[in-house]
Amino acid sequence: MAMTFKHTGTILRATMVNDRSTYTSIGTTQAFLQPLDNQSTALLNMEFGQAYYVYLPVGTNIKKSDRIAIDGEIYGVRGVKKYTFGGLAHYRALVEEQ
Repeated sequence: MAMTFKHTGTILRATMVNDRSTYTSIGTTQAFLQPLDNQSTALLNMEFGQAYYVYLPVGTNIKKSDRIAIDGEIYGVRGVKKYTFGGLAHYRALVEEQ
């Protein structure tokens, strides 16, 4: 059984261009965006309605401080961890709407 990813995300990474930091696309990936519940949002000291988990295939080139664009919204990546649930390996990124 495979994990279902309903979204496509564009990963953006900070790069220096003419002595200025800018975010540049480094690729696209399958993704699944899910809002955090209120308790988790409060415990993580994040803004209500702006905190999400993004589930991604293992091997996705994404790291803390990247951004990911999904459905016209941009989310800042606060952390990424690998999980295995029910035999399905995936990455889970904690993100916040920018």
